Amino acid sequence: MKRREDLRPPWRGADPSPDAALAEKLAGDSDEQVRFYLAFNRKLPSAILSRLAADSSDGVRDTVAWTDALPDDDFNRLVEDTSPKVRATAALQERLSPAQREKLRNDPEQRVRDAANRWGARAE
Repeated sequence: MKRREDLRPPWRGADPSPDAALAEKLAGDSDEQVRFYLAFNRKLPSAILSRLAADSSDGVRDTVAWTDALPDDDFNRLVEDTSPKVRATAALQERLSPAQREKLRNDPEQRVRDAANRWGARAE
């Protein structure tokens, strides 16, 4: 039988709670997959989450959009992101303000509008 440690994914960002120095290093890794998997970590310091929210990869930004601990300013930028994928993910978050939800309900991309309308009036 495999031990829990043996079941960890093989990527470099797999540590469930890397220290701040390691997280900073991983957030700047040239390998997009490392940054992508790091973005799944919900225990990262806010400075690292902010860095990931500004990442060049829409996959990384999309992943970090699910993080409740993401600072409000960074989340606001994801609501305005150039990627419809990222905006659609932001539209699914309960933390949206009524103004943000309305903006995304009127987005030029159908997938973003659909995501923003998914929760209806529940979040308002």
